[in-house]
Amino acid sequence: MDQKKINKEIPSSRELLPDRDRIIDEVCRFFSVKDIELMKVRRGKRNNARNAAIYLTRKLRMDTFKEIGKQYKIDNGRTR
Repeated sequence: MDQKKINKEIPSSRELLPDRDRIIDEVCRFFSVKDIELMKVRRGKRNNARNAAIYLTRKLRMDTFKEIGKQYKIDNGRTR
């Protein structure tokens, strides 16, 4: 869905979205990890909990890549 379309239909739609902390808490609970694990960047090792949190943040909150990069300490060309 287009973010503008959602905002046009429901002006307060951004307020109805889950906050970032809620997403992190639920991902941590599901994967049985601490929130610090979601912020760790390990080259060559998969971090499924981190990937799930990033995916859910993008899909549920419609955050920009820049916002997600700042939250999850991702620094590359896509997040600037």
